Amino acid sequence: MAKKHRNILLNDINDTTTTNHQGSFTWEFHDYKKNITVKIMLDRWWIKCLSENLWEVVNDERAELDKLSESMKNKQEQEQ
Repeated sequence: MAKKHRNILLNDINDTTTTNHQGSFTWEFHDYKKNITVKIMLDRWWIKCLSENLWEVVNDERAELDKLSESMKNKQEQEQ
């Protein structure tokens, strides 16, 4: 019988900690509204995978912020 996977969605994280171990690391998140702490332990190679994925997120967010900045600048120029 296949084991059912459990999905935990953390939306209101107020605390996160990381701990480096020999060849691995632990990342702990605490969701204060759900009063739940999720702790994951990953091998060292995950650092590269996570950093590549987060880099994509950062670049996407940067593009959105650039659009917002340009819009605000244009509005300010129109008001002058």
